[in-house]
This record gives sequence, structure tokens and C-alpha cells, in this order.
Amino acid sequence: MSRKKIYLTIFIFGIPAFLFSIIYYYDIINCNAKIIKNTFLNIDYTSLRHTVFNKYYFSVTGNIKSRLSSNKFIIKNLKVRYSKGGNNIIESYPFVKSEVIFYDKGIKIKEYMKLPIGNNWEYEEVDLTEKEIIVSPDGNIKVRSNLLVPHSKAQQETLNAFREVITKLRNKVGSKLSNDLSKKNIKQYGKHFINKLLLCAINGDSIAYNTLQNLKTKIINKDMHYYENALEKCRLLKTSVTYVK
Repeated sequence: MSRKKIYLTIFIFGIPAFLFSIIYYYDIINCNAKIIKNTFLNIDYTSLRHTVFNKYYFSVTGNIKSRLSSNKFIIKNLKVRYSKGGNNIIESYPFVKSEVIFYDKGIKIKEYMKLPIGNNWEYEEVDLTEKEIIVSPDGNIKVRSNLLVPHSKAQQETLNAFREVITKLRNKVGSKLSNDLSKKNIKQYGKHFINKLLLCAINGDSIAYNTLQNLKTKIINKDMHYYENALEKCRLLKTSVTYVK
């Protein structure tokens, strides 16, 4: 192909693609953050860049669901990267919605999650964690986390029945899980079972907590994210906890 044809091809296809993938910037009042939206690659996927102390920055990516104020957003599939020489993912919230607030020294994140808190284990969306990522003038970061424990609306007999199920599983082999958690009936111990364990565990049920800790080898790949997420929430029980009525 001649040089003229190469230039013509670039002009015909490259210029329209460039114009179509225009990046839009919107200043966010008081926090130096900008929305960078690429309409060519993915019209719903957005990056927010937030600069702190005029030299360190956060790159926040995900699907913006709503803009609550100039510096507050609801974002699904949130990922947070922080740059101080490098560019590392420090927070990731796949499959859930998060509220993100930008302020002069960092960002605040509130995670929403659907849990079976209803009387018959119906799912409702609840605030589950609060996290604040604070940047110091020298660029180091400090993370403060708080677990918001939702109160289950289930009647005591509903909770007792579930407690009996997991107690029987554990009693068959002492402190380990029963072989009843086999591949052939694993579906009943999948995502819904994990979420029920999580809800009971963070509300103080020691049997649910211990069962959850020993469940890993019985989880199939498609449910592993939910399991790891549940373990992470249980780890927060040892740090900062707020009980929500």
C-alpha cells in the first residue's frame, strides 16, 4: 500500500473514530475531580479522576448510576486506583452499587449490598460498609473501614431453623463441615446459603461464623466471589462495627 493510501485510510477511519470517542470533562466543585467519559469504547463506563494536594490522584472507574451532588456519585462495579508513582487497585466492588464522595484529602465509599434480611429471607438492599481513604501530604494513604451490621427482620423461629441446619452439618464431623456439602447438592449451599451465613455471622452467631470460615473447599467457582466478599465482611468484625436497626 502506498503512503498516500495509508494517509487516506487514517484520515477516513481515524478522524471520525477520534471525534466519536470525544472525552467529556466536568469539573466537580471543591475537589478537583473530573469525569472522563469515553463514548466510543463504552457509553456507560466512566472514569473519575480526583487530584489531592495537586500531585497525587485517584482514578475511579465504573458505571455511574446517578450523580447526587457535585462531588457525590452512585457507581456500580467500582474500582479505585491510587497513583503515587505507581498505579495500583486498592479497592474493588464488583456486582454492587457504591456511594462515592470526593473531598479535599481523599474519598469516602459506602457499599450497598442485597442481603436476605426479610422475615422469609427476602432480599433487601442495605448499607454494609463505610470506607475512607485518606491521603497525607507526603502521599501515603490510610484506610478507615466500618462494618454496618443490618438487623435481620426474620422471626426467631426462622433463625433457629437455619441454625439447626448448620449445626447438624458441623456436628457430623466436629469442627469441620459435613460431607453433605458435596458437588451434587452444592446449589443449596451456594450464593443464598453464603449470604444467610454472612447475615447471621455478623449479627453474632458463632456457629454461622465458624461454618463460613470452613466453607472454602466446598464453593464452586461461580460463587467464589460471594464467599470471599463474605469473609472480608467478617474480618471487619474485628475492627470497627456499627449496628443498624
